[in-house]
Amino acid sequence: MPVIPELAHLAEHPELALSITTGTEHFSVGQTTLTVHGSGAVEIDNRRAGSHQRYTGQLSPSETAVFGGEMASLGLVTLSSDRTTYEMGEMTVTIEVRSGDRVIVHTDLPADERFSNDRVARLVGAYEGLVGRFTDGALPYGRPVTG
Repeated sequence: MPVIPELAHLAEHPELALSITTGTEHFSVGQTTLTVHGSGAVEIDNRRAGSHQRYTGQLSPSETAVFGGEMASLGLVTLSSDRTTYEMGEMTVTIEVRSGDRVIVHTDLPADERFSNDRVARLVGAYEGLVGRFTDGALPYGRPVTG
């Protein structure tokens, strides 16, 4: 399974950033994007019905290394859906890996594939864990952000 070599050593590559986005701005708790930088910096952006809430945090170097290794093991380069169409209103999971301004990987997956694809399930599980941790449980599926 192809990997992004630097992702396996994320803590050694502060120029890398991995973003995972779920949800829709005008539905439920909105659209939430988790970004983890190689420096360990964590950003969570939540957009809901025109309001925007931002959370920040910091992973330790060892946590950053573990997260990067887990994400690298998922083979993000090849993570894709067999489906070519989406249902109206269907939620997606968007994955983007960047090195500075250069996009290395960008893919959109049907969110419900987490129930049938172990790699998507592991990706979403890691996302949920960090988002929940750095928002004190307000997101990704907790209480909605209010303006």
